[in-house]
Amino acid sequence: MGVCCPSEHQFRLPINAPKIVKSEVMEGDFIIFENIRSHYAFVKVIGHGKFGTVREAVKLNTVKQNSLTHVSSLLSSRQIPDGKKFAVKSITKKKLGKEISMLKRELEILRQVDHPNIIQVHEIYEDQMYLHIVMELCTGGDLFEYIIKQDYISEEEARVIMRKLLSAVNYLHSLNICHRDLKPENFLFSSQDEDAELKILDFGVSLYVQPGDQMKTVVGTLSYLAPEVLSGTYGRECDIWSLGVIMYQLLTGRNPFASESRDFTLKKVMKGEVNLNNEEWLYVSPQSKHLVSGMLQKNPILRIDASTALQHEWFHMECDSTQSNIVSRDVLLRIKKQQKESKLWVEGMKSILRYLSADKIRELKTTFVTLDTAGTGYITYSKLSEVMNKCGMEMGNEEIAKIFQKYGTEPGKINYTSFLIATLDRKYLLNEELMWDAYRDFDPENKGILNLDALKQALTKFGCEFSEQEFSALLAEIRFDPAKGFTFEDFKMIMQNFEEDNLAPRAEDGTPVRRLSHRGSSIESFTSRVSIN
Repeated sequence: MGVCCPSEHQFRLPINAPKIVKSEVMEGDFIIFENIRSHYAFVKVIGHGKFGTVREAVKLNTVKQNSLTHVSSLLSSRQIPDGKKFAVKSITKKKLGKEISMLKRELEILRQVDHPNIIQVHEIYEDQMYLHIVMELCTGGDLFEYIIKQDYISEEEARVIMRKLLSAVNYLHSLNICHRDLKPENFLFSSQDEDAELKILDFGVSLYVQPGDQMKTVVGTLSYLAPEVLSGTYGRECDIWSLGVIMYQLLTGRNPFASESRDFTLKKVMKGEVNLNNEEWLYVSPQSKHLVSGMLQKNPILRIDASTALQHEWFHMECDSTQSNIVSRDVLLRIKKQQKESKLWVEGMKSILRYLSADKIRELKTTFVTLDTAGTGYITYSKLSEVMNKCGMEMGNEEIAKIFQKYGTEPGKINYTSFLIATLDRKYLLNEELMWDAYRDFDPENKGILNLDALKQALTKFGCEFSEQEFSALLAEIRFDPAKGFTFEDFKMIMQNFEEDNLAPRAEDGTPVRRLSHRGSSIESFTSRVSIN
């Protein structure tokens, strides 16, 4: 499900196929059976796959209510309508055949995962001909292109990259997901910016596998395959081997198993030996060599796992360019100020996050990664308590327990999206255009009013589960009036129900004050930042 932008292709819109009322591909209430062109303007083709085409698309501005005719005229004159940009993969359903089970599994995984270094799926539309998958757009190219373009990648930069990759894989393995095709081409930079994030994509051959269980099918890319994969019996340790090959490649510029002959590559992989004492490793630290050797241990039983790898001394070597010990006090302050919010408010916040650009949540993401010291994809009770106290915001056990009761997705854990919801500057809720975009996620048919069934259907589409009693309590909480329905003004009133001091402090001149960097570069100062070491 690649969403990079390797080149522009001849632009052609997908056929405007008739609507359907029931999915022919997936089960669940999350499929949208609306005409996707009523919600997105296709801008250009950015890639082709076996089953479909990936296009850059713009979310139509709901305030201006661009008509399809207006959008067509904009595109013909090379103008792009206002709105957040996404990638839309349009899959021709009749081409799927037996591959439909792989697609179902991939979408199931992508709808479950929630990590800053894993590609996000936002919406899925279906009509008579296509399945349209709306994802975040990554425009910075892949990691393979990046390695090739660099004359030299320092250990500090390799450390930043490997921490991201291992954190994502550690998170996947905690969910019993094995990727099975990790390679630099399957890691995309979110943008061309210096601080662009890395994202794993392409879960087409991924599987749910319990610790100790074995897989049989040989899948993946040969020069990144673990030796045991070729033998036909392997576990999720194969992902760590693939990351070991990538780390080798980052530090030396070459894949140790790649060769011009497929047969020779096959023999090298089966042999599973690497030389870390040759000339290309002369100026690489002993700590990095130790970690690579642990990841490229031929015996999968002896191979280091992702969690242990993240605690390796190589990641704790002094490195001025990483932000591993810096958090923003302002961000932590917002999570401390608690209010009671409904499920509808939470889903509204998720929609708002979808339409915010990456720079708007950069500081939040950095704080999350900093607090997730173990690279699990979660913030733990003990870590938040420790950091709050170090930042001079002492909180009792009962107060912290309330935070985790409200935002925790598992006992004692807060995931990435929940953290963003808890810490997002509420000033964004004062943006009328952003609020309209979020409301339209609840009202995809753009009727302007949701009745009881439509509101329930919208919440179900977002993955909310509740009993009839819980739903009745929600309706009472938001003061739903069946005679009036649920309007944009109702939505806005619920979303903007916060105290003024939940708006983040600004600099005296009112300008933004935070700026971070990416691929191993330095951090510029925050208005309020704290070292947690």
